[in-house]
Amino acid sequence: MEVEGAMKQPLKVLLVEDNPVDAELALYELKKADFDCSARTVVTRDELIRELEAFEPDIILSDFSLPQFDGLSALELCQAARPDVPFIFLSGTIGEDRALETLEKGAADYILKSNAKRLGAAVRRALKDAKDEAARKQLESQVRFLTRRDEQRHMEVSQRLARLTPRERQVLDLLVEGKASKMIAYLLGTSTRTIDVHRARVMEKMEAASLADLVRAVLEHRR
Repeated sequence: MEVEGAMKQPLKVLLVEDNPVDAELALYELKKADFDCSARTVVTRDELIRELEAFEPDIILSDFSLPQFDGLSALELCQAARPDVPFIFLSGTIGEDRALETLEKGAADYILKSNAKRLGAAVRRALKDAKDEAARKQLESQVRFLTRRDEQRHMEVSQRLARLTPRERQVLDLLVEGKASKMIAYLLGTSTRTIDVHRARVMEKMEAASLADLVRAVLEHRR
């Protein structure tokens, strides 16, 4: 229901439809659902390809049967070119088996023209699902990036650890435990000055700017 003075949601609608009356009906239903629509209508494959790039729609509404084109081909083309854009069938000629097939092939929904009042809610739900899917993919991408970064970091620390002599590794382990140079010297039976030399070499080989950086790198590597 349209509410006077309510803020309308902008929506770029690409209609794959050969009947101007049906196209107007779809836009009318979206307007009633508080969408502020700008629209393009296409009939042929070439027109669809052109408008997918030029118009950059938010939603695609397609008839199932067209004189020079068919809905499933339109769906396949749109998924290849703009997989992030929801695709809804709005048709008067689609049986239950065909409707299920469209969903299996990636359509967001199917609406019968005789029940076009469902269109507004279906479009709103499809847009939300697309937004949620985009957020999920972004999160997955971030996780993959962080995983690759952590793996790279782990490999780098492993390579640096391999540079250490056995004595330097002993000094490193005691530094990570929080031991001071004097205590390390006592535990290893050597002088504090010698430990300071080992400690400096450990810092250099591990490419650590500070003791805190060194400890953090080693602890993260051990996880």
